[in-house]
Amino acid sequence: MSTDLLAQYVGCTFYIKLQSFNVFGGGVQDISTCVAYTYTPTGVAIDHPVAQAILVSGGSWDFGLVTQPVGVADDFGAPFTRWVQAQIYNGTGGSITPTLTVKHAGTQDVWSSPTTDVNAASLQTCPASAWTQVAYTFTASASSYNGVEVGFDFGNNLGAGTKSIQLTELDIRVTPGVAAGLNSNPSPPELRLVAGELAFSQRYFYAVTNVYFGFTQNASQQTGNFTFPVTMRVAPNINNPSYSVTAGNAGTVGEIATTAYNVLFHNSASNWSTSVGAAAVAIIAQFSAEL
Repeated sequence: MSTDLLAQYVGCTFYIKLQSFNVFGGGVQDISTCVAYTYTPTGVAIDHPVAQAILVSGGSWDFGLVTQPVGVADDFGAPFTRWVQAQIYNGTGGSITPTLTVKHAGTQDVWSSPTTDVNAASLQTCPASAWTQVAYTFTASASSYNGVEVGFDFGNNLGAGTKSIQLTELDIRVTPGVAAGLNSNPSPPELRLVAGELAFSQRYFYAVTNVYFGFTQNASQQTGNFTFPVTMRVAPNINNPSYSVTAGNAGTVGEIATTAYNVLFHNSASNWSTSVGAAAVAIIAQFSAEL
């Protein structure tokens, strides 16, 4: 694909990601997993009216070639460089130099004996009472698909209750061709929208307080089951569960069946009213499907 370039873009750095998709034009690859290629145009640009019209209209650029075989693909199975970046606010009262440790799991999602890829590498110095951009490029293992753990260590600088650290704009991405070590000029972080990030996080942990989901049917059973807002990673562990009811005894939470989609409860104390619909039932619990 080629097109004329608007004059104001000459000399600007472009970050280009090429998403894969299936033969039907669907199933688009998560853009956060795509390699970012950089390109800086040079020369003189011409504001071609046809090119501008196409860009404005949002016309299709696949030219009917989505069924053609893939000619180039990212090699996610080989060692490659990644960078980790974050913005850190240092509220400790003094200058600090955090360190970075990166590990990967030996077996997918199994962290009993992880392998260290980066061991306590010093990041950029963070002055007190200021935001600092930190970034580090490292060579990732070919086994990174098993799972990657990134840890920031701030040493013994948080001993008092008045001291604090804030992190935001945390990002990790594939960066082919970037030298390993401190990175003083990372590209802007690619962050999910809040709604997408929340749904992704709820696959691992979800907590509720007084969420009503049914009515008592007899001394031990209620209508319906408790359904999670998103499908969890696996059937979760249920921590600190309790009932809240609008009338009568609260009862004791008993678990009948749990899946990644929902949980079926009952009152193991069997002390609700035997009248159908005598009370509405709410649940208080934490559901954990963390690694």
